[in-house]
Amino acid sequence: MYLAIVGDVLGSTIEFDPVKPDRDHLSLETLALTGAPTDDSVMTLATWQWWADYRAGKAEIADYISYLRRYFRLTPRIGYGPKFFHLMDEGVEPDPPSCGNGAAMRISALSASAGYSMENIMELVEKLTLQTHKHPEAVKGAQAVVYAGKTALENPEISRSEIAREIEAKFGYDLNLDYDELRGRPFDATCQGSIPQALWCALSSDRVVEMFTKAMTIGGDTDTIACMAGGIFQATCSTQSQIRRGDSGCTIAVALAMSKLKLHLPAELNAIIECCNKEFTGCRGLSAKK
Repeated sequence: MYLAIVGDVLGSTIEFDPVKPDRDHLSLETLALTGAPTDDSVMTLATWQWWADYRAGKAEIADYISYLRRYFRLTPRIGYGPKFFHLMDEGVEPDPPSCGNGAAMRISALSASAGYSMENIMELVEKLTLQTHKHPEAVKGAQAVVYAGKTALENPEISRSEIAREIEAKFGYDLNLDYDELRGRPFDATCQGSIPQALWCALSSDRVVEMFTKAMTIGGDTDTIACMAGGIFQATCSTQSQIRRGDSGCTIAVALAMSKLKLHLPAELNAIIECCNKEFTGCRGLSAKK
C-alpha cells in the first residue's frame, strides 16, 4: 500500500524527536520535502516483491528472509535498527527474541490477498514473521496489521470503527486511546507499544490528512507508526479520489513523498512499485470487484 511508504517518508525526520510537532502548526508538505524513505519503505517493498513472486509460484515461504536480505544489501545505511542489521548482515539472531515493530511495518502487502482465507493468511504472516522476529508480540502485531487491512479490502461495507472493535476482540489491543495522553508518550519501537497507536491513527480517522496528522504529532516511533497506519488506512478507502479528497496540501505531500523513492532508492526497488502497481495503489472498492 503506497500510503505506507508515504507515512515512512513523512515521519522520517521527526522519528526520534522527543517533542513532536503541534498539529495546529504541522505542515505535511514540509515533512515530505525534508523526509526520505527509511528501512520501513525498503522492507515494505521487499515484502511486496516476495508476495508477488510467491503467488506466481516463483518463491517459497522459506525464501522470504532472503528477499529481505537482498534489499537490505542494496540499502545498508538507510536506517536499520542494530538487531535487524546484525541479523541481515551476519545472520546473528536477536537474543532475547525481538518484539520490534519492524515485524509489522513491512507486512501490509499481505492484506491484498483475495482468494486466501483469513486463517491461511494469519498462518502465513506468522511463518514470515518468525523468520526475523520470534517473539509472540511481534507475530500478534504483524497479524493485527494484516487482519485490519484484509478485513477492510474484502468487506467494502464495514466501517473503520467496526474493524477496530474486531481487532480489540481478536488481538486484545485497547484502541480507545486519548490523543492528549498519546502526545506525551516516549519513543517505543516495540509491537505492543506502537501497533495500537498505528491502528488507532488509521481506524479513528476519516481523511488521510487526519490520519497522518495524528501519526506525526503523537509520541512514539513516528515513521513506523505512520507507515503501518498508512497501509491500513488506504485499505479502508473505497477509491483513489477518497484518498485525495479534502486537502490539497495533503495531496501535494503524498506526491512529494512518493517522488522521494526515485531520489533515494535503487532502481530495483522502484521497479517493485511498477510490478505491483495495481494492488499497491488499490482500495477496497477495487479489490471487491475482483
